[in-house]
Amino acid sequence: MRMFWLAPVLLACCGNVDGMKERRATLDFVREAFTPSKVEGSLIEAERANIPVALANTTRPLVMVEQPGLDLADFFVLAARSGDIATYGSSSQASISFDGPVMVATRGFGADLMSGDAGSLPDLLAARQSGQYKRVVRYLDGENQTISYPVQCNLEAGDKGTFVEYCGSPYQEFRNVFELSKQGKVVTSIQWHGPDNSYLTIRRLR
Repeated sequence: MRMFWLAPVLLACCGNVDGMKERRATLDFVREAFTPSKVEGSLIEAERANIPVALANTTRPLVMVEQPGLDLADFFVLAARSGDIATYGSSSQASISFDGPVMVATRGFGADLMSGDAGSLPDLLAARQSGQYKRVVRYLDGENQTISYPVQCNLEAGDKGTFVEYCGSPYQEFRNVFELSKQGKVVTSIQWHGPDNSYLTIRRLR
């Protein structure tokens, strides 16, 4: 499993040359993100082999979440819904919450995403449209106080049925990738969790 370490993303390109470089970088990122790779002894690869068993063990919505930086993966089953937010839980008592396909909270991952506002991203993805919007992500500081970080985001159509989200602020910059099926559903995504865990790969199995 390749680790998705990224250089900071510039949200605005200066001139045609910089714009072309950014577009090439985006295409390379998308190809890297969704190109399967195997590492001997990888725990993620071993867990992927259990996908048929996980699907057989439940009829409920199911996702697989991978942490490439730690070579960890687990299956999460839908546990609860509250309005637009769906929360999935694992057998290890970890949880991950989504607004549509967009991750907005985790527990049990370490340095968790306490909560987040997805802005208009879920609606844009559902409509397969590009757009600009604001999001907010929240983490705990060293004194267990919740700190909010607003980011300005831009969603653009990428390569081969993907959409790439660019987000930035004076505090952090990241980009997420969403792979859509022919029916317009997000089936795989790579989403920024935070500075400690970097990116998570989320596979919607059912």
